[in-house]
Amino acid sequence: MANPNIVNVSSIYFQNAGISVQSAAEAIITVDADKVVKINSVYVCNTEATDETFTIAFTGIGTTGVGTTITDGSGGNALSTPNITSSTSIPANTTVQIIDNPIYMMEGDVMTAGGGTSNDDLEMFVSWEIFDDA
Repeated sequence: MANPNIVNVSSIYFQNAGISVQSAAEAIITVDADKVVKINSVYVCNTEATDETFTIAFTGIGTTGVGTTITDGSGGNALSTPNITSSTSIPANTTVQIIDNPIYMMEGDVMTAGGGTSNDDLEMFVSWEIFDDA
């Protein structure tokens, strides 16, 4: 189900989670076989009294879809590991909304995140839907 027609899925599950961010980037969401994940929102809270940086990226993202071919400005393939943020500053004792429009992930795609001077300096809240084609 690399690129499913989500009209024909067997079920849709709504989920959310609170995640303690580690300073080294790690997998946050990995999409299983026969699933599509729609990320609805991501918030990052800096619990420290100093500014911290945060990075979120996706791996395994495809460069083609049904009826499309994607190329970058130089005519090469689109990025398969795009960053959504890269060392974005999260002000002290502040929550920042990182994703506020849906992002779809297909099976095998992975969302990674990391940041903060030390582990647990940042906390994430992620809201998503799983479309199940099993």
